[in-house]
Amino acid sequence: MSSVITPEKHRIAVSLLFLLNGFVFASWAARIPYFQEHFQLNNAQLGSLLLCLPIGSLGVLPLAGWLSTRFGSKLTAIIGAAVYCFCLIWIGFAPAIFWLGAALVTMGASGNILNIAENTQGILVEGLYGKPILSSFHGMFSLGGMLGAAFTGLMIGLHVLPVYNFLGVGLISMLIPGIAARYLFTSDFDAATDQPLFVMPDSSLLKLGIIALCVMMGEGAMADWSSVYVSQYIPSHIKLATAGYTSFSMAMAIGRFNGDWVTARLGTTKILYLSGIIAATGIILALLFPIIWVVIIGFA
Repeated sequence: MSSVITPEKHRIAVSLLFLLNGFVFASWAARIPYFQEHFQLNNAQLGSLLLCLPIGSLGVLPLAGWLSTRFGSKLTAIIGAAVYCFCLIWIGFAPAIFWLGAALVTMGASGNILNIAENTQGILVEGLYGKPILSSFHGMFSLGGMLGAAFTGLMIGLHVLPVYNFLGVGLISMLIPGIAARYLFTSDFDAATDQPLFVMPDSSLLKLGIIALCVMMGEGAMADWSSVYVSQYIPSHIKLATAGYTSFSMAMAIGRFNGDWVTARLGTTKILYLSGIIAATGIILALLFPIIWVVIIGFA
């Protein structure tokens, strides 16, 4: 039997990391209405709690790239993924709002470390193929999000408490980094070890950052508030509370799996305009017509 690690095996290993990332995140996001009710939080208090995750993510951002450069993206991805999965278990066992917030901060930090490391691995795989494939990895994240939301919806329907739901998902998900580790790149890009942690971005990077900020605001709203929106404004369909995020993740997965192909034909500028218009239209539909199927289509 051949022990050669082919580009396909590298691609599968990195895809598993992205799938894990999306599945674990969606497992938490789909349960947000439960934690709002459990801790008796109003929307303002819930919004403050949900800030904990991006605070952790932003706080570790300057450090995350340095960790991948210093210790390699393989080790960084494995450790980041393991901590990320542990945080989901921590959330399930959180006895008070303080511990839930602490778990979300840690989840945000470990998730960002995993993000940067897995994207570094993705770029290395893309180099082997000699063509754009990075969008397909992001598609695996969205596929994981769709599967995670759908599975959590099933658990909710079966009246399984989050503590058991998260314990099972977290423990099983911890196996994935170990499975993928053999096929991850050991060596990253050649880089100087004395690079500074932070460099001021130029105007082009700032403009791109603003676009990314707008995109992430929309994606964050879907992750954090879509299930809450269905639970509060369409209570007659509370069993379908996770359907909005599931449809959103499914549509995003389809877009990302076809993203490289579409971008090559339409160009990035047209894609930005069209995607912005379509996303805004979907949100407006969901807000103006709080009917379950309209909301599901709007979120998609």
